[in-house]
Amino acid sequence: MNYLRLNAFSGFIDTTISLTLILPIKFNKIGYIKK
Repeated sequence: MNYLRLNAFSGFIDTTISLTLILPIKFNKIGYIKK
């Protein structure tokens, strides 16, 4: 149980990090194209 919980938590952290890194880049590209 602890291992699965830890694994899910690390996966959640990975997804949040990837979202915070990838989403601003996509938004910056969209803003750059609009400008």
